[in-house]
Amino acid sequence: MNWTYSPFIGGVVTDLDTGLIYGIDGISGIPDKGTDSTDVPLRLAEFNPVNKSLTYVEKRGHPGAMMWVWMVYSSAAKRIFGYEHNFFADDVEALWSYGITSKDWTQVKATGDIPPTRSSPCFVSAYGGKKLILAGGIGVKQSNILNDVYSLDVSTLTWTKLPNMPLALFGQNCAVSGDSFITMGGLKSLEVAKDVEVANDEGPAILNLTSNTWGKRYTPTRLTPPSPTPPSPTPPRPTPGQKPSSADRTHLTLSKAGFVALAVISAAASSLITL
Repeated sequence: MNWTYSPFIGGVVTDLDTGLIYGIDGISGIPDKGTDSTDVPLRLAEFNPVNKSLTYVEKRGHPGAMMWVWMVYSSAAKRIFGYEHNFFADDVEALWSYGITSKDWTQVKATGDIPPTRSSPCFVSAYGGKKLILAGGIGVKQSNILNDVYSLDVSTLTWTKLPNMPLALFGQNCAVSGDSFITMGGLKSLEVAKDVEVANDEGPAILNLTSNTWGKRYTPTRLTPPSPTPPSPTPPRPTPGQKPSSADRTHLTLSKAGFVALAVISAAASSLITL
C-alpha cells in the first residue's frame, strides 16, 4: 500500500549532545480500521546542520502509525521519547523511544499512574532528561480537554500523577527551568462543528516540582559570578630621585646578607668536596 507522508508532522527534537536534529514523518491519510498499524513504514529523519545532510531511516514493527507525535530528547538515557496520537487503538501504550546509539525502536512498557491516551499534549524533558513531563491535551476516548499532569522517571519507567493544571488546555507551550514547570498559551475550548477555538489568555502557570504547588510567579535562579582573584602584592618602587625609605633599606640589607650567606655556604661546600 502506498502512504502519503507529511514531513515532520510530529515536530522536531534536537540531540543536545551531538547537535543532530531528528524528526518524524507522519502519514496524512487514515488507513482502514482493519489495517495493521505496524505495517505503516515509519520515517525518521536525521539532519546534520553542519554538513546539511538529511538521512531517512524506515523501520517496520514500530508501535503504531505516527500520525502526530510529541517528541523530547533525554540526555540521561541517550534516547528520543515520543508520545503519539494513535488513531488505531484507544488504549495502547502511547509512549515509545528511539536509541541514538543503538538505533532501535522500543515501545515503552511503563508502570504507575499511566496517563490516558491523548492528542495535543505538552511533553517536555526535566532535570537533564531524568524526568519527562506530560500535561493536558485532548482525550482520545471522549474528546474532552484535559488538565492532568504526569511525570515519568526515565530510569524506572514509572509514571507519577502530579497536581492538575489550573486550566484544562491543549496545544500549550511548556518548559522546565530548575524546579519550575512552566506552561503558557494553548486553547481552553474547541467546538469543531462551529470551527471555534478559544485561546488561553490568562498568562503562564508555574508548577514547583519540589513542593508540587501551582503559582503564577516565576523567579529565575540567578547565577553568581566567581569572585575575582586579587592580584599579588608588589613592593613599591621609588621614583627617580627619591631616596629609599628605611623599610626599603632594611629589605635591601637583608637581601644582600642572605646572598652573602649563600655564597659562603657554597664556598665551604666546594672546599669540602675538593678535600
